[in-house]
Amino acid sequence: MNASIGDSAAPRRYLVCAVADLRLAIAIEQVSRVIQAVEVSPLPGEHAAVSGFVNLRGDLVPVVDLRRRLGLPQRELGLSDQFVLVQRGVWRWFLIADGVVGVVELSEGRFVARDRAAAPADCRAGELHFAEGVISVLDMSRLVSVEEAEQVRGTLAGIAVP
Repeated sequence: MNASIGDSAAPRRYLVCAVADLRLAIAIEQVSRVIQAVEVSPLPGEHAAVSGFVNLRGDLVPVVDLRRRLGLPQRELGLSDQFVLVQRGVWRWFLIADGVVGVVELSEGRFVARDRAAAPADCRAGELHFAEGVISVLDMSRLVSVEEAEQVRGTLAGIAVP
């Protein structure tokens, strides 16, 4: 699969993961690692996107359920699910994916940007269209609101790390 985003002449690399019947692309420079799903500890309070946290060697990392965030049908966490550790600035998050498809370099194709006015809460920047199908590109700046990220950070600061 090949696609270009915007006017960029240079190919970009993405980690593509599956969530329900969607294929989601995450810019590879924002991905730290992929691990098998582990138990998620509940996070006190109500959070729109964050389902809990994982203790990663003493660092409490919030977990974003992409199904919940994208308004898809919920299901229990499975043994074959994978967690994608992403980083944007000072924020680190695990994203729950049904599985990882692989890393692709996208260099030709058609990118269709999402209308942010029509879908302000959507965390997808747009879609890459190919003869084989469509891949949605995640906009990490819209994955979790700044307000929710600060709220989660405050909540995690009050949890004692064993």
